Amino acid sequence: MDLAVPGSVVGWVPLGPAVVALLMFGSTVLTGMEVWERCGREVAAAKGAARGGR
Repeated sequence: MDLAVPGSVVGWVPLGPAVVALLMFGSTVLTGMEVWERCGREVAAAKGAARGGR
């Protein structure tokens, strides 16, 4: 997925703009999900540490 954009720019992969945009959107969604999951784990850990430290 990450090679679609540079591959299409240099002509190695014959993809249209709509396909490249769809792949970029999918990559953004997957990355965003990972970031939110990590933030959720960090917040949960911080809340657990705050409750346990009382």
